[in-house]
Amino acid sequence: MALRFLTTVLFVAVLPLLAGCNIFSTRDPETPITNRSAHEAPTSPEIVISNFITSIREKNPANYLSCFVGDTVTGLQAFVFEPSAEAMGVYPSLFSQWSVAEEQRYFTSLLLDVGNKVPSIELASQNDATVVEPNRTIYTYDYIFTPVSTVFKGRMRLTVDRLPNGNWAISRWTDEPQSGEQNEQTWSFLKAEYAK
Repeated sequence: MALRFLTTVLFVAVLPLLAGCNIFSTRDPETPITNRSAHEAPTSPEIVISNFITSIREKNPANYLSCFVGDTVTGLQAFVFEPSAEAMGVYPSLFSQWSVAEEQRYFTSLLLDVGNKVPSIELASQNDATVVEPNRTIYTYDYIFTPVSTVFKGRMRLTVDRLPNGNWAISRWTDEPQSGEQNEQTWSFLKAEYAK
């Protein structure tokens, strides 16, 4: 009997406290900690190119790397980077084994140097996308890339392949000087500088 009385008194004493603290009311939503990315699911070659550019501007290493065919994709050759002939002549050992791991090292190191600046990238298409086969599209762009203060110019050829899961990714990136230009600092030199 005493136990029942004590339980009733405790219940009556605690009930107003629970009602006063709005335990069942919703709270105001908090603002997100991270910025939203413009990264889209890579369901077409065009989206891959858009994601590639956006990931550079947003300085997002995870989204940048997701644009490339990884080393573990079954049925496809892993990502290949073909540097400009000039850069290959200066850094042959670095570029002979280039993979997504080196791509990650270069991009992460570059972002540390860029800091709060937003890299400038301009691509000018040199042709309509070339569809080589139903699962492969090749894009050719003249580029001007200014990550910090040095301007890098050249021509890139990006081969975008369909993956077994139906998404698309860059399988090959060929870098070269723009036609007729000599002694240009191409993107290859930038990669070499930050991947060392």
